[in-house]
Amino acid sequence: MNYKINFNEPIPQMIDRLLQEHDKFEISFEKIEKFVNENEIKQAITTINDMSESIIRHAVEEEARIMRVIMQKAKEDSADSIRIMQEHNWLLIF
Repeated sequence: MNYKINFNEPIPQMIDRLLQEHDKFEISFEKIEKFVNENEIKQAITTINDMSESIIRHAVEEEARIMRVIMQKAKEDSADSIRIMQEHNWLLIF
């Protein structure tokens, strides 16, 4: 999996791609629910494990792109923005 975030990707194209990823996640969640309802717990766990990296990368990319816009638009408030990001990261580590 590629962890590099393409900050040059146009925002409308990125939004479309992320929405498509959301749709894929929804399909996977429906499969997981089906596996659980059929008591196929191992299969549900495997599916969750398979999609965990994609979900994390997706969330990090969304946050990174949003934070970049905030940092560019609110340079005078960048110290507060950096502090908020650090607190976010600390929560994720916790």
